[in-house]
Amino acid sequence: DNTTLLSNRSAAYLKSSQKSKALHDAQKCVAIGTMGYKGHSRLAAALQSLGRYEQALGSWKIVLQQDPNNQAALKGVQDCQVAAEEKAAAAAAAVAAEEAAAAAEEAEAEAESAVPDKEEQPDEEEDDLD
Repeated sequence: DNTTLLSNRSAAYLKSSQKSKALHDAQKCVAIGTMGYKGHSRLAAALQSLGRYEQALGSWKIVLQQDPNNQAALKGVQDCQVAAEEKAAAAAAAVAAEEAAAAAEEAEAEAESAVPDKEEQPDEEEDDLD
């Protein structure tokens, strides 16, 4: 329950790429609430490392409310906004690709159904027009 220890351990976990553990300690630190904006800074960094950019933005903004010149928070907001936009663009591209693939499959199915079966086509010997 010592917020200083939780905050420091969260930073250590983050440095050693143990992102989930860093998030867990940062969340505890914020829940206890005695660290002020530093706990939110740890939480934002952990969320950002996990790709949870919208949530990280919220925490970075809390830091900036209490310390408007905090360079880590200013950079964090900027990085999260760029990453969130890239993530949204990638998601939109994936949806568009899925829709295009589905449309191509549908067009192929329609084309196959438009071609008569070989059995339906008369043999040359049976064709009355010859």
